[in-house]
Amino acid sequence: RAVAQRHLAGRLFQAQRLRLAAKHYQEIASFLARPEDFKEQRAEALELRRVAFLNEAACMLQLGEMSHVKDLCDKVLKEEPEQPKALFRRAKALLALKEH
Repeated sequence: RAVAQRHLAGRLFQAQRLRLAAKHYQEIASFLARPEDFKEQRAEALELRRVAFLNEAACMLQLGEMSHVKDLCDKVLKEEPEQPKALFRRAKALLALKEH
């Protein structure tokens, strides 16, 4: 279910329907809020949730919602501190928020 929704959100993002794509990414992250519930697929659930956070952050970045971008990237960096996309997007948000 989450994988299919991710593909739909990706198509929406490419069509520049950013708010709708972000909503789908939020739903994916919400569905995967407890990766431990997915037992043998836990690693996949964690990765898909990280991707959802990063892609939602990309949507919010284009929409200029920098505080939201920062929060989403912080969630990713909490689990994967060296994640380059999260570091880059958070840096762009911090610059825009003048919090550098």
